[in-house]
Amino acid sequence: MDDTLDGILLEVIPYICLCYPLMTVGGAASELNDALHLYKKVMVTMAIVTVIIMVPIGYVLTYIYEHNIEGLVCAQCIGYTAAGVINIVFFINADWEKAVVKAHGISDAGTDTNDNSSVYRITHLEWSELSKEARHLAEVIGYDEHIWNSGVQFEIDRRKLSRKQKTAVSRLQSLNILTMQ
Repeated sequence: MDDTLDGILLEVIPYICLCYPLMTVGGAASELNDALHLYKKVMVTMAIVTVIIMVPIGYVLTYIYEHNIEGLVCAQCIGYTAAGVINIVFFINADWEKAVVKAHGISDAGTDTNDNSSVYRITHLEWSELSKEARHLAEVIGYDEHIWNSGVQFEIDRRKLSRKQKTAVSRLQSLNILTMQ
């Protein structure tokens, strides 16, 4: 092996050894965020970190301070560590109920395959007492203020619902606004 390459690789090993545990924890948080359906946040974070942190630091260390491969490795370590910290923050502050509803909507979990039709009962709340989110979800499945306030119950065939409607039904159930009879 070339002595120059040998020296270069030996110089970057400390950077890798110091940053690897942090990058591993950040990568694990990133995968957990993916499981919580936070794909967009993870991808946007990595793109922003690459553009704002990795590339400028790599440029400065490599071209201005002439650190060769050490500058690039240092920039990657700093960038991946920063992305990891951000992903850990996303994971800690994740909305678990929303993630469960999203997962149910995607997998259609919790539905009975033998009988996909169900009668749902609305709560005693008036339309004006519902949150903005709950009103929007109710509109997605076909309620409006008049129907909601009249207390009309109707049968919902889950096989005929769109993914958005299934998610709305699941979310309203999780908020205890819509219950199955």
